[in-house]
Amino acid sequence: MLTFSLDILNELGGKELHVAIWIILVMVFLVIEACTITLLTTWFAVGAAVSAVLALCGVGFGWQIGVFFVVSIALILAARPLFNKFLQRRTPTNKDDVIGTNTYVTEDIDNLAQTGYVKIKDVYWTARSADDQPIPSGTLVTIEEIQGNKLIVRKSQ
Repeated sequence: MLTFSLDILNELGGKELHVAIWIILVMVFLVIEACTITLLTTWFAVGAAVSAVLALCGVGFGWQIGVFFVVSIALILAARPLFNKFLQRRTPTNKDDVIGTNTYVTEDIDNLAQTGYVKIKDVYWTARSADDQPIPSGTLVTIEEIQGNKLIVRKSQ
């Protein structure tokens, strides 16, 4: 059945029809990409462009379809992760400024009693001990991580 359909397409319009089909697909994929910004349909647009070139060279429609899928899938697997890494640059946040900072405990930290505060840049933060040991007020601590709105701290060495 598929062979019969491809034969009809080859006979109906020939090279010009195939080129037109691939050019239309390139445009459709690019419009979808412009609306979604996912960097997924871009690779299908490239695959369709390669197939359009093959159509211009007179290669059969079956080969054009095969090359379209091979090129598109190869680009998705190879290039998409690289582009995503490049495009999704991490924007520094306040979290990046706080982690690793040394500060003093302003209220005794006791994980069991769920108490404790530290002060950073005039802001009081709820603090918990990283090793579950109580930390008295006035102790110098290092901020190791942020969990929700709590700082996880450890006594500084």
